[in-house]
Amino acid sequence: MKTDNDTMTGAGRLVLAAGAGLLPFFLFGTCGWASMLDATSGEPSLPSVKMVPKKLALFKNGYGTVTLEGKTAEGSSMELAGLPTPSYGSFWLSTEQGVSVRELISSKVKEIIPKPEYGRNELLAANAGKLIKITTTEGGMIVGRMVKPVNNKVRESNRPNLMGSLSSPVEDGRDMNRSFFAMAGSLLMQTETGHVMLQEAAVQQVEFLEKDISFPSWTTDRTRLVMNLEKPAPGKTVTVSSLSSGISWLPTYRVELGAEGHAQLQCKATIMNELMDLEKVDMELISGFPRLAMPGLPSPISMKQNMSALFAALGSEKPGTEYARSLMGNYMSQARTPQPIFTMEKATAIDPGTVKQAEDLFFYSIPDFSCNYRETVTRNLFGGDVPYRHIYTWDIPNQKGLSEWDQNRDRGAAASPLDVWHCIQLTNALNLPWSTGMVEFVSQGRLAGQSTLTFTNPGERVLVRLNKSMETMVHVSEETLSSEPVQVRGSSYRKYTIKGTLTMKNVSGRNMEFQVNKDIIGTPETVLREGEMSSLPNWNRSLNPNGKFQWKLTLKPDEKKELEYQYTYLD
Repeated sequence: MKTDNDTMTGAGRLVLAAGAGLLPFFLFGTCGWASMLDATSGEPSLPSVKMVPKKLALFKNGYGTVTLEGKTAEGSSMELAGLPTPSYGSFWLSTEQGVSVRELISSKVKEIIPKPEYGRNELLAANAGKLIKITTTEGGMIVGRMVKPVNNKVRESNRPNLMGSLSSPVEDGRDMNRSFFAMAGSLLMQTETGHVMLQEAAVQQVEFLEKDISFPSWTTDRTRLVMNLEKPAPGKTVTVSSLSSGISWLPTYRVELGAEGHAQLQCKATIMNELMDLEKVDMELISGFPRLAMPGLPSPISMKQNMSALFAALGSEKPGTEYARSLMGNYMSQARTPQPIFTMEKATAIDPGTVKQAEDLFFYSIPDFSCNYRETVTRNLFGGDVPYRHIYTWDIPNQKGLSEWDQNRDRGAAASPLDVWHCIQLTNALNLPWSTGMVEFVSQGRLAGQSTLTFTNPGERVLVRLNKSMETMVHVSEETLSSEPVQVRGSSYRKYTIKGTLTMKNVSGRNMEFQVNKDIIGTPETVLREGEMSSLPNWNRSLNPNGKFQWKLTLKPDEKKELEYQYTYLD
């Protein structure tokens, strides 16, 4: 067989020398790789409608509603391209007047994707059956054709629900071409005189003698969505909306504490995009308590799972799997701490007109928003002047909690009944809600602390923990005043009367406003120093109800006060 010994001469010649390892395909110059850049499919070609995102509304749990638009192509059948995977029950399509959609058909098609890098053996396997010339390390030459590897695996049937169809486990995804060359590191060639098995290590150079060269690729599946019209209507608008994952937002706040009870609050929004490229879309950031019943279940139109998996997932969905239970729980579910309502002052938001409300949800608007795939964008959202107060809270558990803490105090118990928290009470004087998010407090240009700001409506107050107070001294003591036998429900018990004293001292150089809460197991009897007491409903008819004592007071610098209370309980 006549061959040309010149390397890289003539159209289509390619020479691989010994030592060629991982080969990027751009090394092959004019050998035709450019035609491999785009994935190809064996399915009949249809005109494509490029769907472009126009509007997004983002939740804080990794999901968002996406609205896309495109223009109908020539003919009555076309593929809708660029659609995100919709959640179950959220895919909706509409068309401009004059367009009648007969049906949507989704199917799986095979796509061939070129490998950006590959080794010599992969290139040889991709060109099995083509004429090559091998130069051995000893100077010999062999001309022949690579024998195509045989895949003896039984492929899964395309129609597994038909009787008589072959069925087997799903392919493990490995490149089947590699199994041939993995056998003893050998190459099998067919020459004019027969078959030659050649050790891979003995190959010095490989020359491809044919013009057309194939390059290694992967074969994968993708979902193709075809829209069939009753009759052609080119150039008309098609709109698709869906709830899809891969994009989310998080609010963060910065509060600069100023003098005379006024603070500057700034809110910024961080948008994480793992969905698609966005260019000048109308972006809305959602705040509220949305219920998304099945956001993690893909729509059947996406063909992400078979029928059995779909119905199994539908059967496992339970009421209450809404967004309020997803991801980061309290923080992501718009946690809300109700506070007293006050008369709302004049709003000072940057642009309050960009906040809209739909039923129980609020939408912060960002027009002309652009962000590439896998980019994170942070934008200022709103800000303004808000009133604030310093409040110190002391929450003392009931006698059971005190006893457990006393037993574990030497083991490094985290929560202590002697902890007094320095809190900041913010008043939402803006005419827009604050969504749950991380808040950073700054005082005199220095970081004062971080905490979580819970959902706060306009006109509400929210109490945010800043730090444990280092400028207060507190003490808890209780003593038994009396004990007497009693009969309750036909049984004998002893009734104890307990006197408690909470001692507080302000060791700072300024007035300190306190809110003190003391829980008990038993019945509150008396409280001093303008305190309040209450008993919780005893729905379980337990022997002792739960009660609470509360005080609101102000301590002057170096002032000390004792708060006294009495309660009874049965044992």
